[in-house]
Amino acid sequence: DDLEMYFAAWQSFLWNESLSLFMNRQGINGSTICSAGGSLLFPFDIKQAHALLDKIEIPTTASRLLSCEEKIRLCVMDVLEKHDVRLPQMNMRKMRAVHFSSFYRNAWSLPHNFKIGALTPDTLHAARLTQNIEFTLSRGSYATMLIKAGWAALSSPLSHH
Repeated sequence: DDLEMYFAAWQSFLWNESLSLFMNRQGINGSTICSAGGSLLFPFDIKQAHALLDKIEIPTTASRLLSCEEKIRLCVMDVLEKHDVRLPQMNMRKMRAVHFSSFYRNAWSLPHNFKIGALTPDTLHAARLTQNIEFTLSRGSYATMLIKAGWAALSSPLSHH
């Protein structure tokens, strides 16, 4: 179970890098957020990103990659090359617990029912405040990226005006 979860996280990481590279190649300006896993681009102009990405689906990596536009496929392949991985290596027959299958994920997903709670004293750190947020995401979307996008927005040059 743990091994399958680790590989699913890695597959998701490769997908996020592919999306980030695709946005970069399409000329979307944004803030790059660096984490232990690498750097990801988060757009400054949400309307521009929405217009470009709203109908785009990017397949997750697997030995049999689903069909997609050539410019998307090139991004996926370039990300794999960056990590010295080829599609046939995604076939894990020797490890029965791990199975990669390619499936489409929407490149753009907006949160619904977004609610921001009041700032309250943090019960774990006396000198800090905490704030709860609540939202719903469409299937296949992950809250991690929404939270990182929030941090990207805070570091955006547009947020300092």
